[in-house]
Amino acid sequence: MHCRNAVLALAVLALASAPAAAATFCVSNSSELASALQTASTNADANDLIKLRAGTYVSPAGGFGRNQQFDGVESITIEGGWGNLFGNCDFSTNSSTASIIDGADINPGLVINRGIGTGSTTIRRLTITRGFQGGNQGGTNRGGGLAMFTVQGSEGGTTVENVIFRDNNASLIAGGAYLAGQPLVVRSNLFVGNGASTGSAMSTISNSSTVYFNNNTVTQSVGSGPTAAVVRFDGDSAVYLSNNILWDNFGRDLFATGMTVISNVIETLEGTPVLANSNLSADPLFVSASDQRLRPGSPALHSGANTPFGGLSTLDLDGSTRVNGPAVDRGAYEANTFFANGFE
Repeated sequence: MHCRNAVLALAVLALASAPAAAATFCVSNSSELASALQTASTNADANDLIKLRAGTYVSPAGGFGRNQQFDGVESITIEGGWGNLFGNCDFSTNSSTASIIDGADINPGLVINRGIGTGSTTIRRLTITRGFQGGNQGGTNRGGGLAMFTVQGSEGGTTVENVIFRDNNASLIAGGAYLAGQPLVVRSNLFVGNGASTGSAMSTISNSSTVYFNNNTVTQSVGSGPTAAVVRFDGDSAVYLSNNILWDNFGRDLFATGMTVISNVIETLEGTPVLANSNLSADPLFVSASDQRLRPGSPALHSGANTPFGGLSTLDLDGSTRVNGPAVDRGAYEANTFFANGFE
């Protein structure tokens, strides 16, 4: 009897000490996404994955996730572009245009609240459009498309990659995205047509951390004036920018004092970087105002840094493999050079 009780006690102890299992959600409409976020924030699972099927998800009042908080070691990944091959969300199309979060110009797109703990946040393969934060307080005046709010003791990393932020607005800061993380990795995203008084495309707030901003395209941003920041990095974190294109924005693209700035195309670069190398101020030759892929002859083609601080994303914004040529392309899109030998 004593032996059996001892075995049972050991089994219970093993279950109690085992890491919580991951939960996966496959969602196809706005109510399912809202429900998945609610469940993910309250379950005991350490790693939750929310897969969005193709479709448009109109955000509710306050935005998706407004009233949820992720604490402790609870990590959350939100990915778009999922489809069905044999079952629910078992096939990724690698598309960043298939799953769309739409604020309809009245609500923010997505809000992530991180509490005390080391859980990570990953946002990948989405289009976030027409988000709006129009309030006059810290929780409602920033991050029209995506807003991340943290507290002292939030020590988890954040990765945002292969996301299109289009036509989002905020009344004060960060029309496209307001981000934080330890570290914070922002790679292969397109910021187009976003607006705010300052940090019109994106703003970060990370203290005692590291920020990597690589292979993003930022264009058509609208700030409050010609000296208003387009991308803004607040806090005392080390900031590294590599292989980005910041072009045709209304505002000052980058004030780079104290930052490491390598192999970017930046129209207005001011300040004194810690390290600056191979940066250009030359027209990147987008295909058109509505297509930020690169035309032949672009100075951004095959001219980036293949091993930047913070690394490259595996795929570009079209879902194509990086690197496709002698060197990575600057910006969010990797050109297809398969037919470069003249057989097209």
